[in-house]
Amino acid sequence: MAACRRRGLVGVYLGVESGSPAGLRTMNKRVTVEQNLRAIAILKKLDLTCDMGFMLFDPDSTIDSVQENISFLHGVTGDGSCPASFRKVTLPVCTGGRLLRPTGLPWVCP
Repeated sequence: MAACRRRGLVGVYLGVESGSPAGLRTMNKRVTVEQNLRAIAILKKLDLTCDMGFMLFDPDSTIDSVQENISFLHGVTGDGSCPASFRKVTLPVCTGGRLLRPTGLPWVCP
């Protein structure tokens, strides 16, 4: 990354998705909150901006996981080097309004 920075790289997009271990499991990210924090810290150390894909809520959200997400966002965006932007995302649903569950690809009705 340092070599890329020297050649003009100014920012990186990371698909972080969640600051909650439970949220990362729900989305099958195969990464830990700590690994995401280390990646963001490396980008900050190299003075690279970090644009994150992030979902404050997921199909399995709880009050605790949302609080973990808010704490995570506060910690990584507080210095302005990693701005948070939010978009509306529509979740796929089954007949009867049930959310599709991840069981691999594609998601299937429970």
